[in-house]
Amino acid sequence: MIIYPAIDLIAGEIVRLHKGDFEQKTTYGTDPVSVARAYAEAGAAWLHLVDLDGAKDPANRQTGLIADIIEDEMAKGAFRGVLHCFSSGPDLARRAIDVGFYVSFSGILTFKSATTIQQVAIDSPEDRILVETDAPYLAPVPMRGKPNEPAYTSHTLAKLAEIRNTDAESMTAITRANTLRLFSRMGEG
Repeated sequence: MIIYPAIDLIAGEIVRLHKGDFEQKTTYGTDPVSVARAYAEAGAAWLHLVDLDGAKDPANRQTGLIADIIEDEMAKGAFRGVLHCFSSGPDLARRAIDVGFYVSFSGILTFKSATTIQQVAIDSPEDRILVETDAPYLAPVPMRGKPNEPAYTSHTLAKLAEIRNTDAESMTAITRANTLRLFSRMGEG
C-alpha cells in the first residue's frame, strides 16, 4: 500500500475540511513549505497539494505558494511531478516546467473560455504535455454536461493537436511517450 500525504490549502494555510464543508475547517498553524519538506524527509514519494481556494474560486488560486513548494522540494534533488488537471496561468506552468514537471490538460482545454489554458498548452514544451480525463468531471466539448470518461480524452487530444498545429496521430504519440516517461513503471503493456 502507498500512502499519499496531502496538504489542503486555504489562504496560504494548511487546513482540513470537515466533510468537504468550507465553513467547518480546522486550520493548522504550520508553514506549508515546511510541512512538504517534512513529508519528503520522512520518505514520502508523492505529495498531493490541494488548492481549495482555487477549487472554490479560480480567481483566488494559490499558484505562487504551490510553485514555492515545488521549487523547494526540487532544490533537494530531482523528482517527477505533474500539474494535474491544469487550470492555472503561465507563471505556475513555467515554474513547474523549469524544474522538470509535466502539465496535464483535461477537458477544460476544449472550453471556448479557456484561452489562457490553451496558450499555456501552446507554449509548453512538447516533452512536458499530457492529457487526462479527471473523470467524472470536466468532460470536453462536445461531451460537456455528461459524466466524463477516459474515451473522451480523444476530444481533449484533438484540441491540443489543433492549437499546436499538428495532427492527432502525432499528438497521441507525443502524449503517450510523455506518460510512459513520467510513469515509467507502466512500461509497454
